[in-house]
Amino acid sequence: QHGKLKDLKKSVLNLYRSFLRVSKKDAQLRSAVIEDFRKNSTLDEKKVQKIDFLLRQGHKKLSLVSTPGFAGFTKAWIN
Repeated sequence: QHGKLKDLKKSVLNLYRSFLRVSKKDAQLRSAVIEDFRKNSTLDEKKVQKIDFLLRQGHKKLSLVSTPGFAGFTKAWIN
């Protein structure tokens, strides 16, 4: 169980860093990313399924914002 939790933490940090890199030139996106990760940082570590779900959702969003020609997002999209 401890190994899984360690892997999850590493995955979350890697996703966060990737979002920060992608959002360098978009202050609105960057602040929304920071806010979203902070909001979810209080999630109980025992809720592994919820964390897995958020990670999958985050990777999909990262893929979207990383595509060339991404025009921006709405506040409702990031949450």
